[in-house]
Amino acid sequence: MGHVVLKNLRKSYGQNEVIRGIDLEVQDGEFLVFVGPSGCGKSTTLRMIAGLEEISSGDLTIDGVQVTHTHPADRGVAMVFQSYALYPHMTVEENMGFSLKMSGIKERDRQLQVRQAAEVLRIDQMLKKYPKELSGGERQRVAIGRAIVRKPKVFLFDEPLSNLDAALRVNMRIELSRLHKELGTTMIYVTHDQVEAMTMGDRIAVFNNGNIEQLGSPLSLYEQPCNQFVASFLGSPRINLIEQPDFNLASESLKAWWNLYSANFSTKPHCIGFRPEHIDIVEAAQGLPATVVLAEHLGDASIYHCQVDGLTNLINVKMNSDQKFNSHDSIGLFFKKNHILGFDSKSHRVN
Repeated sequence: MGHVVLKNLRKSYGQNEVIRGIDLEVQDGEFLVFVGPSGCGKSTTLRMIAGLEEISSGDLTIDGVQVTHTHPADRGVAMVFQSYALYPHMTVEENMGFSLKMSGIKERDRQLQVRQAAEVLRIDQMLKKYPKELSGGERQRVAIGRAIVRKPKVFLFDEPLSNLDAALRVNMRIELSRLHKELGTTMIYVTHDQVEAMTMGDRIAVFNNGNIEQLGSPLSLYEQPCNQFVASFLGSPRINLIEQPDFNLASESLKAWWNLYSANFSTKPHCIGFRPEHIDIVEAAQGLPATVVLAEHLGDASIYHCQVDGLTNLINVKMNSDQKFNSHDSIGLFFKKNHILGFDSKSHRVN
């Protein structure tokens, strides 16, 4: 069991309040991802759940038991850090079994638990090696194994893959997802990487300035963000946000474009959003006229950064690589109406 409930959780350092009353329920066996920019409060919240940060006010319960002021070792949680934190003078087996040894578990039982965890993580051939003999990915598996042997109710991960190279991160994402399915244990995972959040989480909590802006499934947050912050944070390249143009200065084509798309909303929007994959490039006369400023050809797709007269920001378009355009090409932009998002002057989404 690993049912975690946060009620009006707050954290202050002196007069500086960094967590501003979070209410959150994590279901037993769920993989929940905390995501957000640096300094938003996601790691602080995780550390409060772990007991590594004191809770200023509010309640924290795990499986119905109040643990707000309980010692970290007695909460039934295990934390995996970004830095691995392995003892260099101990073998893999000794590192993984260290907490069990400190708990008084007999050597025979300790070895059995360590070997079982090592088999799950596919590092059973490395038990006699030292950390210096391992790759970054192998060290991270050992750190995860050290948490597994404790058989916690809840696993807490604080940006565990940020020290790995891009290819290894992909492999470890797959391994962690497999591990979650195999163990069925509640996992709370902190990252600033939206790809990790979108591919790994059952649900995502998007943090900003000490609050949770939105909580939901990856696709629901991507397709139906509650505000401009969530819309902008999720998605790469970022969503295109086009504010209502100054009709005294805007071109006739831009004014016509705005009137056409803003009419889709019951409440007049202050800003219209389109994700890069929801825009097609057509002949200049068939869409909103634009000029390609930069073309990035990535192999499976191309990203075009396009300038529209009257707009300060470039419009980003993501398309498959069947059709190629180059810098300085004159093009037209065709926007798919069924994917349009609108936001009011306070950045909230409108219908």
